[in-house]
Amino acid sequence: MFCTTALKRDDQVLTAMLINCCLWWHLRSFWKLVIVTFGDDNILQAHLRQALSVCIEVGCVILCSGGSTGVDVAKSTTEHLDMPCWMPRLPCEALPGGSLAFSTTLSMPLLQYWHASVAKNTSHLAAIYTCGDTCCLVNLDCDQLVPPEYVSAVIELWKKHANTLGFCGKCHKTEGALTGRLVCRAADFIYLQGYDEDGTPPSGGQDVDLRSRLGFLGEKYGKPVKDTQVEIPGKDICGCALPNDFQNTAAAHDRGWAKVKNCSKADLDTWGTGLSSDKYWEAMNAKGWQTIYKPRLQKKQNGMVRNVEIYKQKIHLGAWFLVTSRRTRGKLIAAEVPRPPGLSESLVTMQLDDDVVMEPERMPSVQEAIDLGRASGLGITVVVVPAKELLYLKKTYSTYLGLLDVLCFHEQHIILVWSSMTCV
Repeated sequence: MFCTTALKRDDQVLTAMLINCCLWWHLRSFWKLVIVTFGDDNILQAHLRQALSVCIEVGCVILCSGGSTGVDVAKSTTEHLDMPCWMPRLPCEALPGGSLAFSTTLSMPLLQYWHASVAKNTSHLAAIYTCGDTCCLVNLDCDQLVPPEYVSAVIELWKKHANTLGFCGKCHKTEGALTGRLVCRAADFIYLQGYDEDGTPPSGGQDVDLRSRLGFLGEKYGKPVKDTQVEIPGKDICGCALPNDFQNTAAAHDRGWAKVKNCSKADLDTWGTGLSSDKYWEAMNAKGWQTIYKPRLQKKQNGMVRNVEIYKQKIHLGAWFLVTSRRTRGKLIAAEVPRPPGLSESLVTMQLDDDVVMEPERMPSVQEAIDLGRASGLGITVVVVPAKELLYLKKTYSTYLGLLDVLCFHEQHIILVWSSMTCV
């Protein structure tokens, strides 16, 4: 289970998840992707539903909303809502007492500003809800491009470590943007009570903290580090990440203000130091690590389990969400929100049966695809290239950015990757 979450990162999640689903298509029997969106996400949800419709149909992609789409659906329908039994119908709505209510004090919050730990806990719990508590969880930031070699590596690791307490797969010898790409067992994630939400900064430190706690869990049961903390090496296997801001890809901005601009003002005031905006994340990360994560990790095994007080005040970890689109018992469950005009249907002949067969009459040229995108009225340009030509995943970060400038970021293009064989 790949767990992805996005708040005001529409361009990144659309671009990255389209590419990923294409690259992974031949492995579709082995993976699922849960995408949880927050904030004012009606347009994003509609675009994701259209762009990833084939993957949703075959059950590979599950869309969830902890934002405006989810609230609108919860308010407008009288039918059964696709959400955990402990989840209230609406966010911040107290549950009546009873066996299904973990707490009657506070209900699930509506995440309106970015907080990495809360958002990631939500996506992981959405994955556990839809696939069960024995699955393999992979945290995937919404801007990351992942070669199929990585998916294959995770499959092999899971075959070996499905019963290894404290197992954690991590990217090694890659760029820092992939620090949060962690593979773990759902049972261990539940035991540790997820990413630390208790007084932690909204960005920075949460991934290394969880990785360390998984290591402590392995130690507790006598597992050598080499058996629990497994490295997946190299950019050729692990891939890379898109910029946090397509309009400003300067390194200082990408690793600074772009990482925290969607946090609340209160959090910025608490964790900021009055430095220039591009120093905010650096200061937040350093202060959070020194004052929160490091002292808690020093407790080792006694510091493994977190969010104890938080858990008492909410009915669960994370934030409120409901499932808006997924295939259930052969039927597609989809929220009734407007969909943009179909683009992919104009490019290929589609046949949906027990499986999906794509038979394009011919590959359209890039210019034809650009013209089609402009004619759609979406305000975006769709660029079509064969997935097998995405060799820039194996190039340097700077070369990769240069190619993306040509393909999809000029005039704020969105990239739609198409394969000449079998692909989304």
